[in-house]
Amino acid sequence: MRNDLAKEWKDELEGEQAQTPREPRIRFYRPSELVAFEPDEKSVLVGDCHIMRGEVGVIGGEPGVGKSTVATELAVCGANGRDWMGLQVKVRFKTLIIQNENGRYRLRLEYKARGLGAEIDDQILVSEPPPYGMTLTNPEFLEDVRAKIDSFQPDVVIFDPWNSAAKDDKASDYSSAFESLRGMLPKGGNRPALIIVAHTRKPQPTDKRTGGSG
Repeated sequence: MRNDLAKEWKDELEGEQAQTPREPRIRFYRPSELVAFEPDEKSVLVGDCHIMRGEVGVIGGEPGVGKSTVATELAVCGANGRDWMGLQVKVRFKTLIIQNENGRYRLRLEYKARGLGAEIDDQILVSEPPPYGMTLTNPEFLEDVRAKIDSFQPDVVIFDPWNSAAKDDKASDYSSAFESLRGMLPKGGNRPALIIVAHTRKPQPTDKRTGGSG
């Protein structure tokens, strides 16, 4: 009896899914449609389309050059409307920082040095390093992050650093981590900009360097 009921529910669910049109995996537009497109005035957050809602950006560089500081400055500039790295902040925005680099003591120093506190509490949320790491394959971790995104509704999500989720240089590891990360974000007009902080590999003495026309 229980198996029959489970099968009935399954058939009913599959029937509902069959009637609901799925979201296309890819869309195409005619030139006239592109010209006629009217973007949301709040979609461009920084610069000349440098950071936009729904798009992905990368802050990259060797370890220790200040990528996390630049990412924090992006959040602060978004909160108070100041230019960031010489680029105009078009609208003030909220930033959620998912980071695995600094504990609360180091973060305290970072924000205290900027003379910041409660005045930007509504604009920035920063995680402490997760106790089990950036486990993008763990359903509970993903659920916790999604819940915070849903409640805070950020315009920008910063993930710092990339190699805490994609530990190997294999294409499959990069693809899996990226899809998990994108899957945490809401879809449609509420999709925030995703900024990934990525360490580049330190140059090795044996690396071949090119110059000039090379």
